[in-house]
Amino acid sequence: MKPSIQKEQIRRNALSVDCWQRYAGHRHQVTGLLCELPLESSTPALCVLGAGNCNDLDLRQLAARFATMHLVDLDGDAMHEGIQRQQLDDASGVKVLGSVDLAGLIDVLDDRTGDGSISEPRLHRFLQQPGPWIPRPLEPLAGSFDVVASVCTLSQLIDSIGVSLGKNHPNFLELVFAVRRQHLQLMLALLRDGGRGVLVTDFVSSDTCPELVDASPERLPSLCVQLIQQHNFFTGLNPMAIVRLLSQDAAFQNQTADVRLTSPWCWRYVSRTYAVAAILFGKTGGSRPAKHPTRP
Repeated sequence: MKPSIQKEQIRRNALSVDCWQRYAGHRHQVTGLLCELPLESSTPALCVLGAGNCNDLDLRQLAARFATMHLVDLDGDAMHEGIQRQQLDDASGVKVLGSVDLAGLIDVLDDRTGDGSISEPRLHRFLQQPGPWIPRPLEPLAGSFDVVASVCTLSQLIDSIGVSLGKNHPNFLELVFAVRRQHLQLMLALLRDGGRGVLVTDFVSSDTCPELVDASPERLPSLCVQLIQQHNFFTGLNPMAIVRLLSQDAAFQNQTADVRLTSPWCWRYVSRTYAVAAILFGKTGGSRPAKHPTRP
């Protein structure tokens, strides 16, 4: 029997709960990116998708930059505990939204037939739904944020597909690309016009590139270009492909501006090292969130 997505996410958060020091370099990069964004509002609002146990966020530094922060994740307990560890649990500007299925995948991938296989009709209804789609708890917040950050969340959503469905499933790639597109659409829908999106994503690990463990900051950019040219990256997470999608695809190019890719950095995780980069983009004025269908 495949593990439920929610239980697996809780298990992974528990594995890294004591890794505050190990996350230091990664946290510095992520927090720095968010704090250095040019903002027009005097009371800017931040939304973090996939906040988890908050080890990759310096919440105190972010609270000094943003008037309000909404932290969103499937694992609400992990976020509350992370806030307490950073001694920010009494901050009035910090809001926690837990039990949020960011892709609407849980009911689809956890719906099994008698023999344990996934319900194919439900999967196909999911794939045929028009986008964008906003989880119900986030609907009242559409168009209200100056910055929306997705912090190594897309890789987790895609990984849950592989774990639940198997990479040999005939709809695996279709579902991966659908979830990637939907996640970007969600970020845009939550942003107000003129706001900034920050998609932080891990895209390859030392499992397939042992050189990452000892790669210097000077060597890392050329190494990552080489890996991408060799197609050595997680399925659906080629950062250059995501930049092209946001800047050239008809569904995004009229909503986005100033799409760019940061230099990569290394994230020393529990048992492996990841190459990480961020895709930054602005939301142009005049774009409106579409109506949001109910997931099957």
